[in-house]
Formats: sequence, C-alpha cells, structure tokens
Amino acid sequence: MITLGVRSTTNMKIHANVSAWKMAGIGVDNIDIDACSANGVVVMNTPFGNAITTAEHAIAMMFSLARQIPAADQTTQAGMWEKSRFMGTELTGKTLGIIGCGQLSQMLGEAANRQGMSVAFLCLDEIPVVQGLGPIFEASELEAFLKVCDAVTVERESIDDAILQRVRDTVGLAPRYEALVVLRERDTQKAMLDSLKIPTSPWFCASNTQELLSGMAAAPQSALRCKRTLGGYDGGGQWRVTSPEDCADIPKDGFPVIAEAEIAIAVSYTHLTLPTICSV
Repeated sequence: MITLGVRSTTNMKIHANVSAWKMAGIGVDNIDIDACSANGVVVMNTPFGNAITTAEHAIAMMFSLARQIPAADQTTQAGMWEKSRFMGTELTGKTLGIIGCGQLSQMLGEAANRQGMSVAFLCLDEIPVVQGLGPIFEASELEAFLKVCDAVTVERESIDDAILQRVRDTVGLAPRYEALVVLRERDTQKAMLDSLKIPTSPWFCASNTQELLSGMAAAPQSALRCKRTLGGYDGGGQWRVTSPEDCADIPKDGFPVIAEAEIAIAVSYTHLTLPTICSV
C-alpha cells in the first residue's frame, strides 16, 4: 500500500499501487475526486494540520519586531553594542488586533492569550469562529476596533486598501502595508521574485482567455497551472490547462490569472516511480 502526500500545486497520475492521497492543506481542487473514487483511492485533506504552527510563527515574528531583534542582530554582527537603542516593547498586557475571524485568527488569538495578550477581531465578511477570545468588531466599526488595539496583524486575504491604509496610519501594521500590497497578488509576488533573481517556473499574466491562448503558444511547456492573481490558495481558484479547450474551465471572473509552466519531476517511492507535475 502506498500513501502519497500532495501539495496544492502538485498533480499526479493514478497508479494501481496507490491506495490513498493525503492533501497537505485544506483544498482538494487539484485532485480528480471522481477518478480516485473510480479506482478505489481514498483522498484526505489536513484542514488543521499547520494552523497552530502558523499562529505560533506569527507570534514569534511579533516578538522579534517588538524586541527589534533583526536590527539589533545586524548591528551586533557589525561589531556594535547599542543596548540603549534597542530597548524594545513588552507585549504582555497589550491588545493585538487581528483582521479576520477564521481558523488562523482563532489559533493566533489563542496563542496571543497564552502570552498574556488581549485580542480583538475585525470581521469583514466571514462567519466568525473566534467567539470567546475577545471582542469582535464589524467592518463598519473599524475606528472602534483601532482604538482598542496596540498593534494589528492580518490573517485573511483580499482586504480593502482603505482599511489597510487606515490601520497603517493609526496603529501600525505588521507585515508592513507595502509588503502586504506586493504579497497579496501573485503577479506582484512573481515580479518581486524576478527582480531578486530568484528562479521560479516560467510564467505570464493573462487578463482574459485570448491572452491565455496567446501565452500558451509561446510557453516552454504544454501544461500550465493557472491561478487567480488574488486569493485562491489551498487549491482553490486554480486550473490546469493543457489545451485550448481547457481554457473554457476558467470562468470570466477567474481572470486575471498567473499562468505557470509545469515542471516534470520523477519521484521515486521504493520500487515505484511516478511522474509528478508541479509548479513553483
């Protein structure tokens, strides 16, 4: 029996010896459920697998910023000892504002509470699962939310620019507004990686079906992984395109998309070699 762990950007062909596919994430959009069922292959996801780890990592980054550890490390490495410059700020007793009321916000709120911090949540359009951890403010109560916060972090996608700018100008935002603007959309992410000369899969941005078809003709590989530029993580909002006919699977509101060329990698499992397709 072989069980395979699958990431959200991985596509694999069914093999007779595979009995289960385990998705390392929430979504299973990139797995052909019908084909798996027809072949007796069980598909599993891990919706809570890394939520606690992600929340604790966020807390670690907050402590690093509050104590100014990156800057202090740089000056110390340079041979300086500027104790008075890096006094830092204690987080115990402070109120952390969390934009978002989903699972990650819940885990982050619980982790912050364990560190002696209070939390407040700004609920935009999701169904909150953070009841009991701290006050929950609606989007129309942004100013009241900001008044109770000592710092604010973001635990969801697709936040309106006006909200981010207001948080930046009043309380402060971590990550920085400029970083969030770059990282929230895949085309700006890719452009940043290109500017830093960090290699990724060949890619292009398509605003509509015609641009996608034109890009396909010039792509180095025939198979493309198309992803919404905004949102669509954990397998959602992604489409595998191998022919012009596949473009019809992408709805009009799915554009613009980032189209990445897939890279074939041979992955060996004991005596079995499976053709694996992934995009970076």
